[in-house]
Amino acid sequence: MADNHIGPIKDSYSVMKEICGGVYAGLSLIFPQIPAYVASRQAECLLAACKASQEKLRAASISLESQRACTLKLGLPWIEWASLEEDPSLRDLWANLLANELNPNKPEPRTAFISIIKDLSPLDAQLLNKVYKDARRATTKAPFMPYAPTPLVMFFDTRVLAKTSDAEDFDVRVSIQNLKRCSLIDDLPVMQKIEP
Repeated sequence: MADNHIGPIKDSYSVMKEICGGVYAGLSLIFPQIPAYVASRQAECLLAACKASQEKLRAASISLESQRACTLKLGLPWIEWASLEEDPSLRDLWANLLANELNPNKPEPRTAFISIIKDLSPLDAQLLNKVYKDARRATTKAPFMPYAPTPLVMFFDTRVLAKTSDAEDFDVRVSIQNLKRCSLIDDLPVMQKIEP
């Protein structure tokens, strides 16, 4: 009876092995170190994301006993995608997602965040972080107006963003479009200086 919960895992593993096992098995015959290397890299990425999440919960004074249980619907895809993320800025987004899932003081994150984060590039994450920091800085300096909220409109010169992020102007414009596509920024006017 104790092995009943393992049945679906064995079944899904055998289906996956049937679908792509031939290619993977063939590569591992030619290069026997590939499976161990891939597994090791994935484990390192997953461990780093888990540790970052744990630090965020510790900083928020959320004890292990008071943490919410992670749902399978979010937890399993989180493990899959966080284990593939090697970029620190994107890994931090994965850590934030898990920390928010486990934090009982926060609303449960939407599972759509999985597909959003996996669609981001490191430059997208860097620009999103900059937009967020600039917006916070602008709203903390703005006067408090409780009855007349106005949307914060940020103007960015893509050339300035390109220089500060060590990227090409075209790449910055593509990143901004991807952030808009993922609905992470709305109505963000992109300005370019017109050269005389």
